[in-house]
Amino acid sequence: MITQQTEDGMWLVTEEEADPSPGRVHRIALPQGDNSSAAAIALVHSQYLPEPEIPAEDLAAAELATRRAGMVCSPLQGRLTAGPEICAALDATAVDPSTPWAMREAIQNAREWRRTSQTIDELAWVLGFSPEQMDSLFEAAMAVAV
Repeated sequence: MITQQTEDGMWLVTEEEADPSPGRVHRIALPQGDNSSAAAIALVHSQYLPEPEIPAEDLAAAELATRRAGMVCSPLQGRLTAGPEICAALDATAVDPSTPWAMREAIQNAREWRRTSQTIDELAWVLGFSPEQMDSLFEAAMAVAV
């Protein structure tokens, strides 16, 4: 690290060893009575640890999870978007006695459908929808004004 004191009592601390231009430069004001380059470097080390690198796939997964958390539609919006064939399959699932009770209730009585719901994921599987297809369905349904 390179330190350089400026006229106004501030210190410029550069993360590079030799050439300050390519590295990040931190402008540091030291506590009263501390005016050494060692103190400026120590302050940078303690306060400006580099941010950990986050893999691109982790960032994409986090963005997808955030987007899905906001995907909510009414059953009517969902049904209007899905169309008559998918609705017929939903209705048949809802009256089938072999369908778990919670799923039948969700199909028939839910006031809203949430993309992050486990029941919605199970319905997607029953209907043969991929996660990406469900995302598209929700995005389209949320745009329907009823």
